[in-house]
Amino acid sequence: MRSYFSSRGLVYWISSLAFDSKSTAFIRPLLLRRVGIPQQALSTQVLATSMSETSNAFTSSRSIPKEETKVLQLLRDKPTADGRGVKIAVLDTGCDLAAAGLQETSEGLPKYLDFLDCTGDGDIDTTATATIPEGNETIGIKGKSGRDLTLGEWAPKPGSEVRLGSIRLYDVIPRSVRSRLLRERKEIFLTEHRQLIAQVQQTLDELQTKINSCPAAKKEDSESDKDKKSDEKKQLILQRNDAETLLGQYQSLMESYEDAGPYMDVVLFKDENDGDDYKVVIDLEADGNLTASSPFSAFAKKRQMGEFGFGSAVTFCIQIYDEGKTLSIVTDAGSHGTHVAGIAAANFGVDNVKNGVAPGAQVLACKIGDQRLGSTETGTGLIRALIAAKKYGCDLINLSYGEPSWQPDSGRVSEVFADATKKWGMTVFTSAGNDGRE
Repeated sequence: MRSYFSSRGLVYWISSLAFDSKSTAFIRPLLLRRVGIPQQALSTQVLATSMSETSNAFTSSRSIPKEETKVLQLLRDKPTADGRGVKIAVLDTGCDLAAAGLQETSEGLPKYLDFLDCTGDGDIDTTATATIPEGNETIGIKGKSGRDLTLGEWAPKPGSEVRLGSIRLYDVIPRSVRSRLLRERKEIFLTEHRQLIAQVQQTLDELQTKINSCPAAKKEDSESDKDKKSDEKKQLILQRNDAETLLGQYQSLMESYEDAGPYMDVVLFKDENDGDDYKVVIDLEADGNLTASSPFSAFAKKRQMGEFGFGSAVTFCIQIYDEGKTLSIVTDAGSHGTHVAGIAAANFGVDNVKNGVAPGAQVLACKIGDQRLGSTETGTGLIRALIAAKKYGCDLINLSYGEPSWQPDSGRVSEVFADATKKWGMTVFTSAGNDGRE
């Protein structure tokens, strides 16, 4: 270990506090952003739980009990014993790249070493290809979704090959966010359609009134007058029939409402102006207009982060595999991983009471919660995460996905965990789960 702060100390803190519901000061902005509540709109009662630099009423023990466990004493005696030089792999739901306190270490290094999706739930097949056309002032190609795409100045030169893929927004955002978006979008849809139905019903009522008030033909009327009156009534009846059909369509749409969510095209290419680095452009507006879009590189290269729109407020980064044939859009599957990373290593500044235990440590965020399985982990995801932790030279691995096991010391996953501790020199800790006696 390359710090005064030992792996054993880090293990204790992450394991004992990972489920502490009071340790949320660093993650509250994330939660508010995702549920669409302005932070300033919180009630006094909620704000009272936020940390204040000068408040004596809110002690550090209500966030992370660093005084009781002598962590603050250690920092007073050795100010540089704040986890600097330590790398922590957080095997969890993934982390929010924009979370407060998780941007840089106490030494100014990037807080996140990388963010990897070890589940594959954000993988996009980009084996389909297209060729950039010659001689057009406006560069256009057909996207994987079938949508016409207009490319921007970032597009490679004419004749170059690009790779294509598409992704549905609902497939890459957390279930809680997806549920909120479905609810909000449905309410907007229903509100608009109720207004349309009311307008059509009003038109129907007016047409029926006009039909009922149409004067009947009289014997003394000329043939032309009789025809005119008959034609006027027929036109009104036709208009009423059209309105009834429209009303039926609106009602049918309300009854059969289904929201598949926005589909976004992706264009992956080699940037010859940047060492043939693979880059990707994502149609974040889902409208085919990529003229103002910015290309993304793999996160570890340029630390680029994006945010999905449509009210989701979900951050993402990208990874590229298989020589450009697979694009991975990496998002978190929930807030727990950010929660754990903040307890372990959040850095809000010198002596800030909201700091994690080791504000100088860096974090490797490994998403093992597969959103296709309700954020459940798989053996393949765990092994990928452990291999990544070895690649990045992590000192400590935290796994909060503990649960009862029939044979905990057998199988491939157990073998790799054993290698991590006995051969790779890592300290590995997993929670005991939430079952059993108190």
